[in-house]
Amino acid sequence: MRGLLRVGLAAGALIIATGCNGFPRTIPLTQAETKPEKYPTYTMSPAVNFVATPGQRWMPVPGTHLYPQGFLLTPVADGLSRLTWDQAPFDVLFGGAGSRTTYEEVR
Repeated sequence: MRGLLRVGLAAGALIIATGCNGFPRTIPLTQAETKPEKYPTYTMSPAVNFVATPGQRWMPVPGTHLYPQGFLLTPVADGLSRLTWDQAPFDVLFGGAGSRTTYEEVR
């Protein structure tokens, strides 16, 4: 039993010692600063035009809510419309006539 414990402790010490010796080999800092990343770098999307109504900010989301042309829309601000029965704070805003862009609230 004691022999097994000693072997286990020796194996654990060997694992810890080999794990702390720099394995895998590191590269110098100057090379690491200029080396390309292994993972893809994503570019930022184009700037989004936020629209503000009293107490809310909105971000355009193209084509997310489809609504029949017969819905009653009431203008709110900057060419945006809301459903007639929707009161502030609004659930969703719709773009100008013919636009399939809706605006969702940014929290």
